[in-house]
Amino acid sequence: MDVSLPIHHRMMLRMHLMLCKYCNRLSKQLMILKKAVHLEKLPFDDVDQQESLSEAARARIKRAVGKVSPSI
Repeated sequence: MDVSLPIHHRMMLRMHLMLCKYCNRLSKQLMILKKAVHLEKLPFDDVDQQESLSEAARARIKRAVGKVSPSI
């Protein structure tokens, strides 16, 4: 992924990834993580940090949380 492999190692790795569904899945997940880490700006970075919930929204959340019974 980060290092260039000799051609015979690359061929062996590709063959293994074609045959092993678990390693193939892991490889895809690692590529997604690698891309995510390199993102420069996330869409939610523009959200104003000073915004807060309205009193009505706070009350709705409190009512909703109060209706949920603890599972423990």
